[in-house]
Amino acid sequence: MINCCITGPRTIRPEHIRVIQEKLNSISADTWHIGDAPGVDTIALHFLEKKQTVTTYHVTGREPWQFALRSTRMVKDCMKNPGSHKLLAFPNKPCPEGVQPKPTFHGSGSGTWGTIALCKYYGFDIDITFLEKNSLPEWLSKPTYQQLSLF
Repeated sequence: MINCCITGPRTIRPEHIRVIQEKLNSISADTWHIGDAPGVDTIALHFLEKKQTVTTYHVTGREPWQFALRSTRMVKDCMKNPGSHKLLAFPNKPCPEGVQPKPTFHGSGSGTWGTIALCKYYGFDIDITFLEKNSLPEWLSKPTYQQLSLF
């Protein structure tokens, strides 16, 4: 079973719509977890609503911490489902300084990069499609290792 979250910016250009839809069409997920923001979230919701199991996560308020809470709730709810966990991310700007994988949300003003970092911390398979040319942050481009226990 594949459980997939989606994150991306609220502001996109018309030419990004086809890129987002093509990526969504290429993924065979059993469940989809999507926020309620305009932009990438709205495109994904309209594209997937008729043919997939989609859970929409709503923000309650307009403060930055409330948006972070919504994204955290989406990631943690996705993790409750058995199977693998995947994040489709569509960033349109570089990762802000100070954003690192942590067990709590920290996006330094970027909900997209905060969600990517949170999913990286929790071991999601992360699939990034840049909407604008950017490079990966070092913490995402280097391999991760897991300490194995013999007992």
